[in-house]
Amino acid sequence: MPGKKRKALVLLSGGLDSRLVCKLLEDQLGKKGIEAVFFALPFGGGCCSDRFCVIRFCQAQGYRLHIVDCTKGMWFRKYMSMIKSPQFQRGTAMNPCIDCHLFMLK
Repeated sequence: MPGKKRKALVLLSGGLDSRLVCKLLEDQLGKKGIEAVFFALPFGGGCCSDRFCVIRFCQAQGYRLHIVDCTKGMWFRKYMSMIKSPQFQRGTAMNPCIDCHLFMLK
C-alpha cells in the first residue's frame, strides 16, 4: 500500500532468536516499525524470563515494548487453565508447548 507505514509485531522471549528477528526487521522497517510483546509467565519461560533483561534490550534498541503480565489476575487464571487442561499437549519441536504458543498468539 503506497504511503502506508509497515510495522511488525514480534513475540520477544528475550532469547537470541527473537532478538535477531527484531534486528533483521529493523533493517527493513526501521526502529519505529518494530513493536515487541513479552509475556511474563508465572514459571519463567524462555532463556530470558527476567523482564528487566527484555526491557533493557528494547530501550537500548529503541523498540516499543508491550508486557503481558501472566503472573496475576485474569491473565494468570487463563494461563493456569490452559496449563491444567492443554488442548494439544506437547509437540516434538525445540519449543514443544503448542498450547503455550497458541495462548500467546490469541
